[in-house]
Amino acid sequence: MDLIRKTLFESPLYLAPLLLVGEFILLRRWAARRTPKARRAALAGVVVAALLLVMQYVVVTERERLIRLCNELAAAAVDGDVAGIGKHVSDRFATQNLNRDEFMEWVRRGLTAVEVKSARLSGFEVSIENGQRAKVTFTASARVYGAAEGLGGSRPSRWELHFEKTGDRWLIVFLTPRRSAFFPFDSLGDLLHGVGG
Repeated sequence: MDLIRKTLFESPLYLAPLLLVGEFILLRRWAARRTPKARRAALAGVVVAALLLVMQYVVVTERERLIRLCNELAAAAVDGDVAGIGKHVSDRFATQNLNRDEFMEWVRRGLTAVEVKSARLSGFEVSIENGQRAKVTFTASARVYGAAEGLGGSRPSRWELHFEKTGDRWLIVFLTPRRSAFFPFDSLGDLLHGVGG
């Protein structure tokens, strides 16, 4: 089901080759037979292909919305926009013994102490449960300046965010880093205290 959704609604790179192969077959059939029916089939193939590609730009899946939201959060971090991050954090947020207000204060202090540049997110894994809860895991790459020892420079980090849907909005209710060779933190508590390894 995920492959069908991704092919039809999310990825032109998945859909376009299928459409090209289908249209190539229809055009070869028309070239070989030169009948009005074969010509109509080839033209219909072009119309269907165009409609499917337009549909990919018009239809935004929940998975795409969550990925866009994560990219908005990264852009807000680069801009030092604490309020822009805060509008996506639920009042029900709780992680590593922090409530929403404590977490937002940590974000404010962090973005005051450091400068984040050119953040880029990749390697998204998205799972959605009953259309109301979601988990998004991704790799973040950014250049960080002015950070405490162990946090500055440029290195990838892996993050897991949990969302709940409130009305038509996805809000963060939990987040945690994921340990890697480049990022020695496996809890927000360790990151908050600069403890790694």
